[in-house]
Amino acid sequence: MANTRTQTRAAAELLRTLGYVEEAVVAPLLGVSLDTLRNRASLGTVPRRYKLGKQSVYRLSEIEAWIAQRGVDRGTLKAPVQ
Repeated sequence: MANTRTQTRAAAELLRTLGYVEEAVVAPLLGVSLDTLRNRASLGTVPRRYKLGKQSVYRLSEIEAWIAQRGVDRGTLKAPVQ
């Protein structure tokens, strides 16, 4: 029987193969805390999150496109001042 750590790693790898990443990966990409990401997701001010059981995941392509489109200033989730 595989241990929990191995199962978790395998699940994360499968998600990435399918183009999804865990919220714990997305928060640092945006330069915010996990709590801030969750709050923004509830407000609808970040790309859609998907629930897989109890786990929240995001499509990596949507996150990357959102960052590129907005020119996000990491750490604030706001467009940089021009």
